[in-house]
Amino acid sequence: MSKSLLFFGGLLLFAGVISTGCSTAPPSDRLEVQGSVTLDGAPLQTGAITFIPLYQGQAVGTTIDAGKYKIDSQKGPVPGEYKVEIDSTHPTGKTTQDSLGNGTDEEYVNLIPAKYNRKSTLTVLFQRDGGESDFALSSK
Repeated sequence: MSKSLLFFGGLLLFAGVISTGCSTAPPSDRLEVQGSVTLDGAPLQTGAITFIPLYQGQAVGTTIDAGKYKIDSQKGPVPGEYKVEIDSTHPTGKTTQDSLGNGTDEEYVNLIPAKYNRKSTLTVLFQRDGGESDFALSSK
């Protein structure tokens, strides 16, 4: 199986796992959160958003569809401050030689700059009332 396909599949699997609510926090402590994500002023069509606690707790996340995301109170974060990572990986239409030299891999690129995902500078503070958090990203 190609490395890029494994990466993309792993990213989707990770988003799915964290969206199931890995935390042991009681449902009554969890928050419903939602919001929008835009890239250069346009809604991000597909992607994943992950909230990673800065101090303690479990990461939570979900998919982004047509610029919107929502995590219900059964699977949502607990109050606190979180680092935010946003990804949107798409095929480039190019292929590359696989690492074993046995074939080719489809090449993928993350449309979101590293400053919004692995090297994210985004943070959000979730209060007891949950609420809406919107993210306006720039590709520059």
